Amino acid sequence: MTLSVAPDAAQAAPTTTSATARLDRLNQQADQLVEQYLQSNLALERTRSNLAAVQRDTQSAQRSYDDLRSRIAAQAASACAVNCWNQGEIYSFHSGVAMVAMGDGSVRGLKSTISLRTLLLLATRADTQGVPDID
Repeated sequence: MTLSVAPDAAQAAPTTTSATARLDRLNQQADQLVEQYLQSNLALERTRSNLAAVQRDTQSAQRSYDDLRSRIAAQAASACAVNCWNQGEIYSFHSGVAMVAMGDGSVRGLKSTISLRTLLLLATRADTQGVPDID
């Protein structure tokens, strides 16, 4: 007795096998995409967390800077700038004025009543702020 296989059944087996293999490959690709998505979300959350920490640190540093600047401004308002003390400061034995060399090579007299803020503006290199009239 001979067994014969129907032509449709013989062709169906390879098709089912190749469809199953293709489905397995698609499932593997889907798993890989899900893993990449999860890793991307984890990296994004870390970046957001780092950004928040940087923003907190920046705000804290800005508050510290503002506090220091206001304390210096308060001290500078009452500080003496010229002819206060002859120890490494701008000082002259001329009454009420000290002669200083400017960056352009000119020599000018600074009054002893000049504010410390104005003096600091004069002494700051490449500052974009204007300097009040010192004459």
